[in-house]
Amino acid sequence: MSEEKDVVDNLVEEKTEEASRENETPTQEEKPFDGFYDAIEVGEREEVQEKINDARKVFKEIHKNVMSRNKIIGIVFLVIMLGMAVLAYIFPGIVMYMFFGVIAFFIIVLLLSKSLRGKMDVAVGDYLFAYGINSDSFVYKHNDIKDVKMGFRNKPDEDVIRSLAFKEKVFHIGSRDVIKGTMAGINFETADVSIKTGEPKDRKTHKTVFVGKVITLSTEIKDEGRVLLYRKGCGDAEPDNLSDVNEVNVSSLSEEWKVYSSNDNYEKIFTEKVIDALNSLSVDELLNDIIVSFQKERIMVALSYADSLMVIPLENDFNIDGVDHYKKDVEKVVELVKAIKSNKYIIK
Repeated sequence: MSEEKDVVDNLVEEKTEEASRENETPTQEEKPFDGFYDAIEVGEREEVQEKINDARKVFKEIHKNVMSRNKIIGIVFLVIMLGMAVLAYIFPGIVMYMFFGVIAFFIIVLLLSKSLRGKMDVAVGDYLFAYGINSDSFVYKHNDIKDVKMGFRNKPDEDVIRSLAFKEKVFHIGSRDVIKGTMAGINFETADVSIKTGEPKDRKTHKTVFVGKVITLSTEIKDEGRVLLYRKGCGDAEPDNLSDVNEVNVSSLSEEWKVYSSNDNYEKIFTEKVIDALNSLSVDELLNDIIVSFQKERIMVALSYADSLMVIPLENDFNIDGVDHYKKDVEKVVELVKAIKSNKYIIK
């Protein structure tokens, strides 16, 4: 995002204000971007797509304007420096005065650049805020999902993410966009997460094995141990070198699922409703891998997605198809939560 974080001007601030009023999207002043804020009322997918693209267009105008100003400042600075060099050659006696002039001009350039960068940071923040609050409000608009709070710049507890424990040598976890609320009556937290494995000091071993959404349900399993399920697509999240669990068979579960367990009573988890809900989760070109983890203190659903969903578009128009796909996946997760709630063995 280095190039995109460079630009701005007052004309676009007015347009940003106008666009916010038209789209009824809260500004950062109305809802602090660094905290948690409520979901907003949104319409159908086409309306949400339009709102996000309107915000992106404002950002692009700002970016273009600021880049133009940076270019002008650079050209003026070069011309003045060349002029001063010529004057210093013709009139050697004024070199000392010119030295102070260069310092003063350099300070002015630095201040102008800082001002432009500050405006650009605001523009990027406004766009990310509009993207986050509109897309998340659309995804979590569901009768069984309530009390939704969202914080695009917030991060989940890293230890909770590590408890997925599907890979060895995890050395980096990146995250953003925490969503909190209740799902079918159970407290949940969702976040965008990336997981890298390898030796920290050996870049050749670094590999991104997961980029996607991690949904954590706050509930407790009755027995000790854990059960890990994995459904492979075209991703790299397949569990390996798991020393605490063994691969087991669940006959009525789709054969695309692999199941690992250290829970002696794991079969009690897989009621007909739970199996039906799990089998409804399927991989495709967008949804690369699925991990479901039943632990003593929590249940987690990790959905690894392609870049078309996880990378926020800056240069190109936003297409809501990926977000709409995720919304449908969340609806399937809600059905899984309902099935889990109906299984008296799973929850205390």
